[in-house]
Amino acid sequence: MTRFYDTGMTRQTIQAGAFVIMNIVHITSTLDDGGTESVLYGLCTHDTSNRHIVVCLRGKGKYGRLLQESGIPVHCLDMTPTKQVIGAMEYLAKLLRANHPDVVQTWLYHADLAGGIIARGLGIRKVCWNVRNSRLAPSRSRFRTRLIARICALLSHVIPDTIITCSHRARRDHCRQGYRPKKWNVIPNGFDTEVMQPDSYARTRLRKQWGFGKDVFLVGMVARFDSHKDHDNLLKALAILKQTRPEWICLLAGHGMTADNPELASLIRTLGLEHDVLLKGERHDIPDLMNALDIHVLSSVSEGFPNVIAEAMACGTPCVATDAGDASLIVGTTGWIVPPRNPIKLAHALEVAMLARDTPNAWKKRQVACRQRIEKKFPITGMVTAYNRAWAL
Repeated sequence: MTRFYDTGMTRQTIQAGAFVIMNIVHITSTLDDGGTESVLYGLCTHDTSNRHIVVCLRGKGKYGRLLQESGIPVHCLDMTPTKQVIGAMEYLAKLLRANHPDVVQTWLYHADLAGGIIARGLGIRKVCWNVRNSRLAPSRSRFRTRLIARICALLSHVIPDTIITCSHRARRDHCRQGYRPKKWNVIPNGFDTEVMQPDSYARTRLRKQWGFGKDVFLVGMVARFDSHKDHDNLLKALAILKQTRPEWICLLAGHGMTADNPELASLIRTLGLEHDVLLKGERHDIPDLMNALDIHVLSSVSEGFPNVIAEAMACGTPCVATDAGDASLIVGTTGWIVPPRNPIKLAHALEVAMLARDTPNAWKKRQVACRQRIEKKFPITGMVTAYNRAWAL
């Protein structure tokens, strides 16, 4: 049976319940190096059944360039908080009229609000918002962001047909904040396990490059310098750990993770960790880096669906993480979960993980279990299929 859905702008054919090419316009607040951006990139490049166009409220960033290299059209509005807002919104409306989207999929609060209002005003039939994080603590989130999230909550029953979120905890937290959409859709992030996979050669190469032998216990955290990631918690835990088990190195990678960051450098110096912490800044070889680590740690106070945990596990690297967002759902029984803002318990979990690695056979089984969990529960194909279902409803 063939049915036709009239969007008001284009007519799409549905056969056996699946769309035959939809025009999906994604509107995102940023295309910088981050978890949301990587999911958007993975979705657009792995969904070959639809046509994707990406519009960014700001600049091109890392993922804008990668999307263009993959053949995905990218338009940047280059908005700033104080100028070009009206002109950017007029251009966004022009882009939507020209591309006749069947679905407008927005990402992050600013894009949810601006993209949602314009898309609904143009009569676009299907508007989907995307909520990526859990709660917004006043002490760790900008007032402007919290204000826009509050406005989105008030409009959530009017503008979006559905709100997609990657995290069960994010859904609960946003319901408490007043979000009342017609429909919630929890779609966990998916991962390309052909890219993120165990690689002993990469492990050996990077360790040799950094001057570490194969037996050096290397802890790492891949995360931008941000209050939600709570590097203060991690570094305090490392200072505690150093008192009982000093034979380790901690590698920190991500935006702002350099010696030029005065706040970070001061904290490391105050805790006496100058010779224990290796700062590597932004990296583009994340699969290799994850393979070089023995343990990936995440010390966040707030998360949605922390991609780095799944990426590490896909490479066979066990994780120690705080109970933020859906971290415990990802880790399962393969690693260790501790409360946020508790450096004593985080230090203890790291020590337990180090002791566990001292039993090679059991450690190997743990590594295999990590990868199998990601392959089974969080494949990229599953995420793409779920988004297609959400757009088709």
